Amino acid sequence: MAIDNRFMGYCPFCGKPMLFLEEHTKTVRSCPVCEAPITFREFIDLEKDKLGYEILPDFRGESFARDGYTVENGVLVGYDGTADEIVTPKGAVAIAPAVFKGNKRIKSVVISDDVQYVGKEAFCECEGIRSLSISKNIKAIGNSAFSHCRRLERVTVPAGLRAAGYALFHFCENLTEVLMPMDMLHLGGCPYSFCKKLKVANIPNCVTHVDCVWFQCNDKLEVLTVGRNVDVLFCPSECLRELYFADPEGWYFAAPFPNRREKPVPKATLASPKAAATLLRKLSREHTSISRPDTESESYWLEL
Repeated sequence: MAIDNRFMGYCPFCGKPMLFLEEHTKTVRSCPVCEAPITFREFIDLEKDKLGYEILPDFRGESFARDGYTVENGVLVGYDGTADEIVTPKGAVAIAPAVFKGNKRIKSVVISDDVQYVGKEAFCECEGIRSLSISKNIKAIGNSAFSHCRRLERVTVPAGLRAAGYALFHFCENLTEVLMPMDMLHLGGCPYSFCKKLKVANIPNCVTHVDCVWFQCNDKLEVLTVGRNVDVLFCPSECLRELYFADPEGWYFAAPFPNRREKPVPKATLASPKAAATLLRKLSREHTSISRPDTESESYWLEL
């Protein structure tokens, strides 16, 4: 779709929204955020009678079929096995979108260290997964890659992860702890929503706006770490007991009515994890939040 002579698209792996000119389809060969190799395919939007472009993965690697796995150009594109333990095969550097989606047999997943990219919804609705080991070389994980893995209890996300899409662990009802790398470059919204048993979580530095949807139904959340670029924070958990701020300065109580002057939140309050948690619990009962109006927000669209 054309907007001001530009085109919209999304990285097929990290999900980062992009705006680009037609000339960039000839020069851009990797996602600037997660480094996934990409290419552009031209198409005609018949409904709007306009030229458009689609962003596609562009891997070069091995192709083979064994043990139920099908790999094409280094991308795991299919699985027709019946095992309850998945170990991605050597030579697969990426997992295509939705490859294992809805597979009810799987109980354990090991994403081997060859894998650098996991496509959107790759393991979505795999309700039997209890154990998940993610490649230490992972760079990007797509939208909803592990959403609705209802039996998943705990996951360690490697420090090298650069970017991840929205709703990453949405509706993982038994997940109790998940910590994303604080210095990752992009994280989509609502990564933990409806994780009803989640106790420990964090908000990476790349995130800016955290509204009521972010922590929807996270009623058991006890410990939360807030990145330095968050400009709005709302957390409804009545169980919150420790709240850590990377930057406790410059926060204000959200004004209850339009044009009402905002009051500053004392730095000492937010510098104390217990006092900060007490304050957020009180504010959530009042259906309000804290904000930092002077924080520079991340642009939703990445301009190429």
